Amino acid sequence: MVRGVHKINFQTSKMELKYVGFKDQFATVLAICEIPGFHSFHTEMPVKALRFLQSEGHLIIVGKSTIELFPNSQADIAELKRYHRADLKRLFIGCDILKVEYFDYDGLFFLAVGKKH
Repeated sequence: MVRGVHKINFQTSKMELKYVGFKDQFATVLAICEIPGFHSFHTEMPVKALRFLQSEGHLIIVGKSTIELFPNSQADIAELKRYHRADLKRLFIGCDILKVEYFDYDGLFFLAVGKKH
């Protein structure tokens, strides 16, 4: 059941002040990276998002992979996924990674689900 949807920009300090009372309130946080320069998203966003999650809550992240696929390359996708897994572990600090799916949409993207400890 969805009780509410909040569009929170994890990139601004204003968010910190506006949502200070929401600590440990959400059962699920869905974070979608729609910012072209996504490096700060990958380092800051999970820490900020985890503050909102209840214990055992789920963090779902959709973002561009930090690895690149090149057209007509013979790269092994399984090898690329293993490489990206280390990045995901850093992204989901404080969570167990439950599922990861990859999809190609003008680049390699991922959808990952984690559960807060």
